[in-house]
Amino acid sequence: MLSRKITYHLYKFYEERLPDTALYQNFDFEDFITFLHNLNPKERKKGLSDSKFCSLDFIEDITSDSLKRRGKTRVYFGAMKSAIYGSKKDLLDSETNEERENDKKVSEGEKELNYFILAFDNNAEFDIIYQTIHNGVTAYQFYKYLETYIDRYIIAQNIQKNFVTSFGDVIVNNPKELIHDLHRVVECKIYMDKKILGSDFLNISERTYTVKDYLKVDVTADIKKSIDGFAIDCINGLKNDRRIDKIWIRGKDSESNESKFFIEKIQKSKFLKVEIDPIKRTLKKSDVKTKMISLIN
Repeated sequence: MLSRKITYHLYKFYEERLPDTALYQNFDFEDFITFLHNLNPKERKKGLSDSKFCSLDFIEDITSDSLKRRGKTRVYFGAMKSAIYGSKKDLLDSETNEERENDKKVSEGEKELNYFILAFDNNAEFDIIYQTIHNGVTAYQFYKYLETYIDRYIIAQNIQKNFVTSFGDVIVNNPKELIHDLHRVVECKIYMDKKILGSDFLNISERTYTVKDYLKVDVTADIKKSIDGFAIDCINGLKNDRRIDKIWIRGKDSESNESKFFIEKIQKSKFLKVEIDPIKRTLKKSDVKTKMISLIN
């Protein structure tokens, strides 16, 4: 089993004449998926940097009666693939410390996969449930990939683009739930208005007025201890004490996965335990699919 972080995002279509106000319901996303399927591998490729590229690996319609009962009109499961290339350094064996020549092409790189769910509430908006991975495609890069290929689709279909899109993170409504989900809170930083120090301190130097606006109080738990109660008290203080600007939390779950977040606007996320292929040491697609579907609200 491997732990993988899942993040939640929202994609919307708006009328071009009324952005952020009127939802645009007429984009044919199903036909857009057909367009993507008909592209050859090279046409699907999009550069991310001088040494990294990405592409849609697959996308499939998994809409079912049970998902419709959850209020979803259409659901897709898919993955983005990416690779870093530009080098073919010799390989070093972790067991024997032996070296051998790397026989891959300079234009090749190891394939990374980011799985995702697109869950439509209607034709104008859908949730993105996105599996993150180091060296993979970020959720925002995935959004920009969709933007690029929606524009290509519109040109290919010779239709007018009379809509705009938006992409955002789903935000946690109750930050205390994040604290309760952690096994231990190991560090808490409170950012406070520096005026709390008083005029005598601030008059020590004229430079005191030009440095950062906040005072940072850093509280760390003893080894294997938790300061979750202290963190919750600080969250309550954030609501009631205007001198507290924001709070930063570092904690660990029962699997020792570390989470770090500010109590301001917190992106909704969680960790999934997923089965791995014993030979390739990659995630099992079927297990990822089952567990990500279970996250659809």
